[in-house]
Amino acid sequence: MRFLVCLIACVVAAAHADAGARHVRQTKTAAHANKATKSAKSLATPGKSAVRKPSPAVIARQDCLSDQTAAILAGCTRMLGDAKLSRDDRVLALATRARALLARRETERAIEDVTQAIRLARADVGLYALRIDAQRAKGALVPALADCAHAIALAPGRADLLATRADILLALNDPAGAAADFGKILAGDARSVPALLGRARAHRALGKTNDAHADLAAAEAASPSDTRILHMLADLDEDAGNIDSALAAAARAIAIDSSDPRHWILKGRLHALKHETTAAGEAYDQALALDPTAGEAISGKALLDQETGNLDGALAGTAAALAVAPKDRSALTLRAAILRDNKQYADALAILDRLISIDPSNTAAWIDRGVVLRLEGRLEAAVESYSNALSHDTRAREAWYNRGLALMAMGQPVKAVPDLAKAIGLSVDKSGPMLARGAAYEAMGDLDRALADYTRVLELSPHSLQARRNRAFLLVKRRDFETGCPEIWRLAAETPDHANTQWLLGACHAARGDKETAERSYTRAAEIDRSFEPHLSAVVSRVAEKHAPAL
Repeated sequence: MRFLVCLIACVVAAAHADAGARHVRQTKTAAHANKATKSAKSLATPGKSAVRKPSPAVIARQDCLSDQTAAILAGCTRMLGDAKLSRDDRVLALATRARALLARRETERAIEDVTQAIRLARADVGLYALRIDAQRAKGALVPALADCAHAIALAPGRADLLATRADILLALNDPAGAAADFGKILAGDARSVPALLGRARAHRALGKTNDAHADLAAAEAASPSDTRILHMLADLDEDAGNIDSALAAAARAIAIDSSDPRHWILKGRLHALKHETTAAGEAYDQALALDPTAGEAISGKALLDQETGNLDGALAGTAAALAVAPKDRSALTLRAAILRDNKQYADALAILDRLISIDPSNTAAWIDRGVVLRLEGRLEAAVESYSNALSHDTRAREAWYNRGLALMAMGQPVKAVPDLAKAIGLSVDKSGPMLARGAAYEAMGDLDRALADYTRVLELSPHSLQARRNRAFLLVKRRDFETGCPEIWRLAAETPDHANTQWLLGACHAARGDKETAERSYTRAAEIDRSFEPHLSAVVSRVAEKHAPAL
């Protein structure tokens, strides 16, 4: 019995002990859970010490690497203010800020930033490429060219760098250098369409028409549906006067994509060059049906109005084009030409000055401005305008030619000759500048060279009336009546009201001893042009007294 009581007491005690242990464990678990809950609440509650905010340096970096320009500029600037910033991070911040500045067209500051980055990482080709972009945006092509050389030295053969340098060389009027760089690209990839198009541009600038055609043919074979190639082919054929071939290229472009108004505009312009006004107008109308704001089509129709003598319609057309696009260069150029043809010289100059303010390197605008100034009689200003054109493009044939003519008008044939020689070298049709150079030689008294130029012009253009006159007049002035007078007879029959021809016809009659007919020719010249009157009596007297031709 005592044993049974003891056993029961032991069981009860063990049960109590086990319950106590469970209570301790439960208490500890609850305590841990409570602590974890408090910790979680602490982390989730703003302002608690457990919250870790990003540091200012981290925020600056995040802003610098964002896609918002304002944030990039602010963040990168804060990064760069950290004296402990690593070299790599400093380069990163400078380059990133430079790109943002370039996007905002702050080119000077962009160049400063990327220059600092290059000082820290001189072997980084990407930094040179970035500075090249900034310098080109600024118009600083010579420094950009130097950077191209550095970048290519670091990464020889990289096609993008060679293409960039070639584009810069073209802009700097070095088409030979550009052709060489495009050739290096093509040596690695003979079917590179951008390189073929680039080299075609270079060959065109060099006057190598066949080589340019070959490049464009290769480009078209590589990319038959690329209408840019067809436009370049049309331009090349237009340069060479092959308008029908150019029209065929335009037709192929339209066949590829008839919804592109640019192809119809090209067709319209080419028909206009052939004086096919109806076909040109229809092409321009098609372009305008596709895009009523197509300024080139509006300007093209205005040009047709100008050519048909409808100057009011032409001015209205250019006004409509400029209402759509106030900086449309073709519309501004055409409007200036119409105003010039209408002898509204001051208004034409105002338009040309506006064009130049939009693009100071607009060579054509400087040339047109010189022409208007020459028409106004402001020859020195005209020469200066042509010189400005040549400062931007030393291969501008029209600038050399017109400056030579202006110098001739100023009585400076010695200075005119080198300009006219340059124009001859750059011209496909050399007749005009060669005729002018002959006149310059004649004014200088160098009659042999003058005669050689006039003779060469007649070989190139056998029907050039002015060349025939100049050569015949010179021969008669040299008293080579046997060679010169037969041409004078023909000229007098073709143009009986030309004063100079009648005057020299008088000399030819006198050389044959026909005094009365000579006197009638001299008198007729004075009737046509009163500037001959003061010389009439003296010449007639000399012929009567000496029975010899008087010039």
